[in-house]
Amino acid sequence: MPRRKSVQDIYDLLLRLRRGEGIRAIQRQTGTHRTVIRDVRKLAEERGWLDENQPAPLLSDVERAWNPGPVTAKVHGLEAYADEIRDYLKEECSFLAIHRALMGRYPCDESTVRRFAHRRFPEFFSQPERPGLARVHVCGDVMEVDFGDLGTAFDPASNRQRRIWVFSGRLRHPRHAFRCIVMDQTTETFLHCLRQSFDFFGGVPKRVVPDNLKAAVVKASFEDPILNRSFYDMAIHYGFQIAPCDPYEPKQKGGVENDIKFIKRDFLRVLRVRCQRQLGQETLKLDAMRYELEQWSQRVSERRIAGMKETVAELFANEQQVLLPLPVTSWEPVSWLQTRVTREWRIRVHKSYYSVPYALIGEEVMVEVRHQQIAIHHQHSVVAVHKPTERDGDYACNPEHAPPGYAGIVFDSVEHIQRQAEAIGPAAMEAVERMLHAPGRCQRRSLRRLLALESTFGRDRFEAACKRALHYDSVNVTSIRSILTNELDQLPLEPSESLEENSPQEAEASSHQQRQAFIHARTSAEFLAITLNINLMLIIPEMYTWTTTHP
Repeated sequence: MPRRKSVQDIYDLLLRLRRGEGIRAIQRQTGTHRTVIRDVRKLAEERGWLDENQPAPLLSDVERAWNPGPVTAKVHGLEAYADEIRDYLKEECSFLAIHRALMGRYPCDESTVRRFAHRRFPEFFSQPERPGLARVHVCGDVMEVDFGDLGTAFDPASNRQRRIWVFSGRLRHPRHAFRCIVMDQTTETFLHCLRQSFDFFGGVPKRVVPDNLKAAVVKASFEDPILNRSFYDMAIHYGFQIAPCDPYEPKQKGGVENDIKFIKRDFLRVLRVRCQRQLGQETLKLDAMRYELEQWSQRVSERRIAGMKETVAELFANEQQVLLPLPVTSWEPVSWLQTRVTREWRIRVHKSYYSVPYALIGEEVMVEVRHQQIAIHHQHSVVAVHKPTERDGDYACNPEHAPPGYAGIVFDSVEHIQRQAEAIGPAAMEAVERMLHAPGRCQRRSLRRLLALESTFGRDRFEAACKRALHYDSVNVTSIRSILTNELDQLPLEPSESLEENSPQEAEASSHQQRQAFIHARTSAEFLAITLNINLMLIIPEMYTWTTTHP
């Protein structure tokens, strides 16, 4: 919109016309539209101001002639209801309520009522200018962090549209920022972005100022905010202090707030227009956005700050010298969860289950999740430690956590039985393997009873009993219990019959002789048939005679 001409500009045009300059010449020299120059010439001709023999008019005369007085404005239709509108505003009624009250008498829309109220009663809307304070920025002191919503983009990895955010970590003094695009605002993502920003800057600031997002502050407070424990552990490792904003006061980190607005206004809008007009893409691609954001950030860092001689990159070079050094050891990501122990004395962490001592059923516990370890805390002490499971849905269980009498029922897997036998000794392991592979019968219940003898008689005696049972080829719970009860495990094995001294051929021959001893033994079915025949002869002789003669 062209600038409105002042009275001094009109007076200058009048003097040029008095000197005899043409309209086109005046336009080229002043840039004033020829219509305005013609209006000034017409006014001067009517007043006789172009006569060079007459003195030039005064500036006040030109002002009165050019602005004869205010034009009578048309009265607004809502002016008749101005007093009523004022009363509504005093009661702090909304514009929607005022419009609904006037709609039957003066047909208009809600925006008409809003504009009239702002123009007619500015005292209800004018806010006094709050005093401000210019901040004094100190090198290496503060880094402000925040997330900003960038809408949606196409993710080739998942082959669908994803909602995305931009993370900005901005050093307050040099205005230098680390920016990256993420797809969530979880604690893991927030801490990962912080670690990337420290590596990007090559150092750590003294303070980090976030807002009250859950990844940083669990419970916001003016006096004593409760910080996220993972964020607090990271602060201890890197050596910075956490200084969250007060509730509902995002202006306390106004630098990064403006940086988010700058990204949306300068980066995102230009990228969308270029993709839609030049490339013909309706949606933005995630990989392209990350690349473009990195290139844009490099260009922005070379810009000169208003009111200062240095660029962002030059100021950052000075600040980098006073940043805290990065720690020697890399920080291991850790996350904390709060959960309750179920009646099955276990907890669920990331779709897997982990056992807890049964005495803590119903109690609240804190879970420390690391890459290679999951530690369960109760009342500031570690009560259980597990390795993370390999697959979702797996159950990591410790036998010591089970209630009394439950271990034999819960730990019924073949792997657990084999591990327990292997811990006792080779003879116990061989005995368990022989019972596990016995055909026709599941031996798990017998194996639980067998391994329970180890706690009663001791590991050494149980190992010796298994060795003796293997020697005489009598591997079962009854034989091994009898050996332990009668203290036969303490007797030495006969040297001529020991397994170590007999060759495989001799052991095979001995086993064959034992089997020959039972060749002429009758089976249970034969004994049953003989018994039935005897009973028939004694009770019904005639029937027995008929059955024998007529088979």
